[in-house]
Amino acid sequence: MPAKLLRLFCLLALLTACGEGKLGASWEEEVQLGDGTVVLVRRTLEGDINHNPEGADFKPSKDEVVVLDAKGLDKPPVWNSRWRPVLLDRDAQGVWYVVVTSVYCFDWPSPGFPYTQYKAINGQWQMVPFDLSLDRRPANLEWHIKRQMPERLYLRDKPFEPKGTGLMPYRYQGIWVDDRSPC
Repeated sequence: MPAKLLRLFCLLALLTACGEGKLGASWEEEVQLGDGTVVLVRRTLEGDINHNPEGADFKPSKDEVVVLDAKGLDKPPVWNSRWRPVLLDRDAQGVWYVVVTSVYCFDWPSPGFPYTQYKAINGQWQMVPFDLSLDRRPANLEWHIKRQMPERLYLRDKPFEPKGTGLMPYRYQGIWVDDRSPC
């Protein structure tokens, strides 16, 4: 019996050391703003393995967006959250905003509503009332995430949905305010 326990302990230690269950991806991505400007961002995600064969390879627990090249515009602060960003843009006054949706329901700030909006105010992202005029806007941030993303994702290659994969939920593909949140 002690030998079996020792082997089990060694196996668990090895799996922990190898990071089993944790995944990540990082890539550069072209993002087209509402006015047509194309900016370059770096996306970095970390998360756990997703065992659903029709979904993404992993469930992000951290999703970071850094604007690398804003084409002469001021850069927004780094977005870093467990929420899935769907849309990054600027409003009519030139204020950056991001629209996010839930990956998991734990601690979701908008119960019953599938999206939350944040604006870059004084160098920080602050939650603001959701702008309903964004309804039906397609996502401009990639929503089909795989472990092996290309080094750079160009507009012409979006959405990045490799052959044979299933469909992702609508709330990741664009803004649908009539979609009920599972949270």
